[in-house]
Amino acid sequence: MSTPAGIHGSAKAPNDVGTTGVSRRPFDDLVCRDDLPNELAWADRGPILPGPLPYTRLISDEIRMVILYAGDESSDLRLTTEVRKIEDADGDYAAMSYVWGDPTETSTIYVDRHKFSATKNLVSSLHRVRQLLRGEETLPLWIDAICINQDDLEERNAQVSMMKQIYEKSTMVITWLGETGAGGLKYLEELADWVHGQPGGGNSQAKPISFKIHIKGRY
Repeated sequence: MSTPAGIHGSAKAPNDVGTTGVSRRPFDDLVCRDDLPNELAWADRGPILPGPLPYTRLISDEIRMVILYAGDESSDLRLTTEVRKIEDADGDYAAMSYVWGDPTETSTIYVDRHKFSATKNLVSSLHRVRQLLRGEETLPLWIDAICINQDDLEERNAQVSMMKQIYEKSTMVITWLGETGAGGLKYLEELADWVHGQPGGGNSQAKPISFKIHIKGRY
């Protein structure tokens, strides 16, 4: 199966890359199948719960992941959350990187059976990733908009300070350039400059920018 346009996966190790055949996906080793925990299955398939997604504040060494469930193109996007110690989660998830876009343009997805307003770009990226899941498969992801309680300033600041580590410990980073890719290409250019310590178009004399500066548009 070919990867949909607009999605680019960067794996940490060569054996994570789908080079053995068209049916192998870069995140194959992360996909869960028949061993889905009962509590996650219950959380995904039960009735919609009232109110916003309830967060429990993370402690200093924890991260919150989401589990994306397979589904057909027309079905609602459903995810569940899971809290892990960051050291224990090393290599157990894929991190998503995408342009947030207009925060006022949102659609409803379901997280732990609660309605969650997600930006248009996030919804598009999740739909595309879900197309690669089959049957009852699930995929563990780290997505900052969901995995960080954006209304809890203390948690948000703590998680932002861990972001570099979170991305480094992921098995791969799935980058979504958007349906057209235009805005995403600019994002990738800025990200590459940050990685290579060359903000401002490759000026070798420029000082590396910090991760917090790189994500200042979100936080």
